[in-house]
Amino acid sequence: MQPDLSRIEVVSFDGDGTLWDFDAVMRHSLRCVRAELVRARPDVELAGLTINRMIEIRDATWADMRGSGSKLLDVRRAQ
Repeated sequence: MQPDLSRIEVVSFDGDGTLWDFDAVMRHSLRCVRAELVRARPDVELAGLTINRMIEIRDATWADMRGSGSKLLDVRRAQ
């Protein structure tokens, strides 16, 4: 089953954080993603997949990919 992302229209922020609070936008977005995962896969236990844990996974993935010429888009798509 594919997640329904139709309600998410756009996420926009200024890269240096002067116009929008990146951390707040990221955390809100991750809450939406987690809620969609829960809805799409109620059979999967996600108690350990907290917003902080999702950020830790992203940071660790980026650290592993740093220096490889990868972009943040590659981090989002990494498995």
